[in-house]
Amino acid sequence: MVILLLPCGNDAHADWGLGVGMGKHSIVVGHPNKGDRSPVHMWADAILDSLDEAVEYIKNNIIE
Repeated sequence: MVILLLPCGNDAHADWGLGVGMGKHSIVVGHPNKGDRSPVHMWADAILDSLDEAVEYIKNNIIE
């Protein structure tokens, strides 16, 4: 699983994209800075507002 915490830099996006390309579950937490939204964010399994939401998502959807 890869979690992208926004806002962040290009290196973090590259690492996250590698994980997505490898077929890992992925979550984007937060919102990009104004003007930085990218269509690649839509590759995520979920786009959430907080780490608390991410934990709940993982509990309910990823952990078996």
